[in-house]
Amino acid sequence: MTAEWLTPTGTIVGAMITAGFGGWLGGRRSKKEQDTQHRFEREQALAEHGRDKVDGAISSLYFLQGHSREAAEVSNQQASVEHPGVLEQHQRLERALPYLTNAQVRADAELVHGVIRDAWLMVQFGDGYVIGSAQEIVWRVCREGIALLGRYLRMEPHQTSAELDRMRRIYDEANHAFGVYLGEIDEDGTAAEPGQ
Repeated sequence: MTAEWLTPTGTIVGAMITAGFGGWLGGRRSKKEQDTQHRFEREQALAEHGRDKVDGAISSLYFLQGHSREAAEVSNQQASVEHPGVLEQHQRLERALPYLTNAQVRADAELVHGVIRDAWLMVQFGDGYVIGSAQEIVWRVCREGIALLGRYLRMEPHQTSAELDRMRRIYDEANHAFGVYLGEIDEDGTAAEPGQ
């Protein structure tokens, strides 16, 4: 009698274990697929949002290039109330920087942003270079930034232009000279001792 009901019961218990394991495995696989799909959709949305931000940054650079005199004045620490559109476009450019996924492009775009902001510094402290007025620097760096971000959107290989390399040298030298002038750093680039 035991043998009569043991076989069907064993079969049922075995089937339940198999079904439970199969259900667990199928649910786990389904969750992984859902997570993968969700991650893909999120990356696509971020990429699309990033493209919109980069498009906006290019528009901002065109605006700043067209208003290079006003942009140079804002960068020269004058009252930004006089040029609210310029300040707004400069901030729009800054907000796009984190969306650049290529580290080299981001570094060059950060340079463009910094040069626009500190063009006056480059004129005052760009030792040994003939670089023109702050207005001319803003106009030229905007041109370089437009080309840089355009190549990025077209997914062309990144290549830093000779003009941006030159501006980076001038920008770095000017920032160093300004730091020395303020007494924040020594001539050798180390932090100045307090009270010097």
